[in-house]
Amino acid sequence: SCDPDKASFLAALMLTKTGGNPFFMTEFFKLLYAEGLLTFDFRIPGWTWDPEHIQTRGITGNVAELMTRKIQKFSVQIQRILYLGACIGNPFDIKILSAICEKSPNETEKLLQRAAAKGLISADQGEAGYSFSHDRIREAAYFLESENEREMTHQRIGQFMLRHFSDEEKERKVFDIVSQMNQGTAFLRSQSDRDELAGLNLIAGKKAKASAAYEPALD
Repeated sequence: SCDPDKASFLAALMLTKTGGNPFFMTEFFKLLYAEGLLTFDFRIPGWTWDPEHIQTRGITGNVAELMTRKIQKFSVQIQRILYLGACIGNPFDIKILSAICEKSPNETEKLLQRAAAKGLISADQGEAGYSFSHDRIREAAYFLESENEREMTHQRIGQFMLRHFSDEEKERKVFDIVSQMNQGTAFLRSQSDRDELAGLNLIAGKKAKASAAYEPALD
């Protein structure tokens, strides 16, 4: 609801900050609105903004930082849920998530729905899980914790899969189990645990080789 001359500043700022990526532009607009830098004036009526105010506030163009700021507006509980979901993967399973965060599936679901209402995640159709709406959102949630904490979390997730999956599930999801546990080898407590993981890597390696996935097999 304004002429092109007035919109030119905002358009130029958008291009500089987001490179014209539609997803990043949407998130940047939301941030400007949430910070009170972009408002709707019903007297005009139309959108208004103060170019100098926006520039002096130093709004970042780093999308990961934008996503982090957005996630940090949630409660600590929801931030923790999103972090654990990011460690599990994309999509992530509610059964695994509720066990790792030590909450009931119903409690976990309620927290996830709050994040879903803000567009950060969405329920997987026909699956008992959720997906992050964009890789950058998952990345921001993942880096909420330190590297040491992330490694420990991956080990916990891998151990849960190993101890609670059926034999059929373990065979089908051996790559997921190995991927989780390999990221947390510093937290393996005994030689028998290390031997067990080595055996799982061998199974995963042979399975990858049989599918002609030679680089993952070598890894």
